[in-house]
Amino acid sequence: MPEKSLLNNLLSRQDTWKGHQYHLSKNSISTGNDHIDKFLLGGWPLSAITEVSARQNGIGELSLLLPVLKHYTNKGKLCVWLDPPYEPYAPCLADAEILLDKILILLSTKLLVNSSCSLSDNLSSNNFVFSIQ
Repeated sequence: MPEKSLLNNLLSRQDTWKGHQYHLSKNSISTGNDHIDKFLLGGWPLSAITEVSARQNGIGELSLLLPVLKHYTNKGKLCVWLDPPYEPYAPCLADAEILLDKILILLSTKLLVNSSCSLSDNLSSNNFVFSIQ
């Protein structure tokens, strides 16, 4: 499937949160920071693709995702990481009560597009898919 078609398909879904939607999501998980939760209109939206883009890597951006990672892994859901800038530190994740056997790290976006584990399959299974850049 061409990338443009995949993006259009994802954006047309009713469960895709777009930044211009100005309502608090009842289906969200707190980031652990009240100011950021307010900015995100309630926290991280559930059943969504989440991309964290920081001007500088390694400044604690992952700590904002720990509550949602814990939520999904403890419900038996798979959390897919797309091309993380650093290798996630397993002891830190385990200390945050994140189930490591529910974490999948993909190091190439081509792998995701060409594999049987497609992005749309992950979304329809209510898995948590995110990218940190």
